Amino acid sequence: MRGVCYQKKPPWHEAPMFGEAKFVKFSGGLMHFAEVAVCIEKSDTSSIIKFDCSGKGFYSQGHVEDATAEGYDDWKAGGKAGALFALSFLPASHLRVVVTRISGLTSDTTPAAVGAATALAIWNALKFVPTTEAVSRLETVVLQSSIDDVPNFSA
Repeated sequence: MRGVCYQKKPPWHEAPMFGEAKFVKFSGGLMHFAEVAVCIEKSDTSSIIKFDCSGKGFYSQGHVEDATAEGYDDWKAGGKAGALFALSFLPASHLRVVVTRISGLTSDTTPAAVGAATALAIWNALKFVPTTEAVSRLETVVLQSSIDDVPNFSA
């Protein structure tokens, strides 16, 4: 599902880029899971990270839920941390990143998993191939984070 990325229609040569990613890892019998969709376009100012989620939220145990416009602040904080981490690997450029969907499970989705999925979605949108060290850092932080920790990927 692609959300609205831009405020005004860009010229054809500045079309927005869309990316999605899923992060799934099992460790110690626990699943770490999140799916994220992003839209990226060039910005006239410094890089901007916004959230334009429009999901229904929780509706039944065991079903994937999509973050709503309001709430899910812990998931969104994880997404922001992942976006900042992903952008730190790119050449200095001004980008507007809009997270259009965050999907997960209340029992298995942490802010760190959302952050990892967000970083991967941004790199997918930009067709950027991260280093193995960068991907390893994402995985390490997710597997070491607790359910409520806002991740620090750059430490």
